[in-house]
Amino acid sequence: MSTLRSANEQFEQIMLIRSDAIFEAAMGAAKVAREAVQMASEKWYEMINALAVVNGPVAYKHIIDHINQPVSESYNVAARRRSRKTSYKDTAPFLLPPPDTLEPSPVEE
Repeated sequence: MSTLRSANEQFEQIMLIRSDAIFEAAMGAAKVAREAVQMASEKWYEMINALAVVNGPVAYKHIIDHINQPVSESYNVAARRRSRKTSYKDTAPFLLPPPDTLEPSPVEE
């Protein structure tokens, strides 16, 4: 019986090591992908923000509101997980400012 027990223990150890390695690889890939998406999103937000400042916020109000809604919701979900009393507006600003707060640049036409 001790040979069988020893073989089972070795098998369990090998499976745990493999499972951990697979899990760590998946987590690492997810982190890299998440960081890449975050960087691309921030660049996109900056571009839309710049266009709204240069061309006027009215033309970009719909897309800014469309972006801010899920961002706000995700921050609210995260805030609820941390504390039932904290909301998104209490913890962080919008990634894109609301269109009515953007100041157009003084560009002559």
